[in-house]
Amino acid sequence: MPTDEELAKHYAEVYTGSHNQEDIQTRNSRYYESHLQDLIRIAGVTPSQATIADYGSSYPILLVKAKEAGFSGTLGIEYDRAANDFGRSHGIEMVTPDEFRDQAPGAPLDIVRLSHVLEHLIDPLAVLKSISARMRKGGLLYITQPNFPVLSAHECAEELADSVWPEHLHFFSPISLCALATLAGFQITQLFSHQNAEVVYSKFAPHIDQHHASEKLASFSRLGDANGGERCNYPFYAGENSVLYGRNVAAEPEPMKKG
Repeated sequence: MPTDEELAKHYAEVYTGSHNQEDIQTRNSRYYESHLQDLIRIAGVTPSQATIADYGSSYPILLVKAKEAGFSGTLGIEYDRAANDFGRSHGIEMVTPDEFRDQAPGAPLDIVRLSHVLEHLIDPLAVLKSISARMRKGGLLYITQPNFPVLSAHECAEELADSVWPEHLHFFSPISLCALATLAGFQITQLFSHQNAEVVYSKFAPHIDQHHASEKLASFSRLGDANGGERCNYPFYAGENSVLYGRNVAAEPEPMKKG
């Protein structure tokens, strides 16, 4: 496991440029507009009522679109200096993950988004707990990240995707992802997988522990995506990526008093 300092240096100086993040984020601009509409609909708020944070925002094109849509507050959490400068030049509040962890709470956050972030973190549980502590009670958490089906514990010759060090440090099945979100103070309201589910299922079918998945994930059986197809939902969750929505059930933070 890399140290905090090694990881911060990697994301501040290497990752964003080597992965063409500015171009990727810009090309996703149209998608972000519809994604934001989905988030406020599910959160049950209007843009003018909502403060949104994007943890691991990279170049914060999503937050630029949120600002254009009238969101009351936008916060990007990112190590990369150029991405932070880009965000600030567009009126977005930008902080590093260390600053987010250490700063006193301000107004509670309404929506927090982590898109392909959890697998990059040294301590995902600590980060999710710090997020919960900054959100209003009932605030919406959105997570999407690489998904592993629930596999039985034996040797497997098939290569697992997304094994990239030092960037991908943790791997999640739906069981471990739900356990993580629950421990951090969130009530899961939707859980499904997507992208190439039939291909993934065919590849790993002999190794998927469907009985264990059915048992451990029974409480989420009705929280899937009806449009995704059988293999994307309970109990298979065979898509390449998972999606989790949750509500913050911890106590709402108290803003720091002035003076």
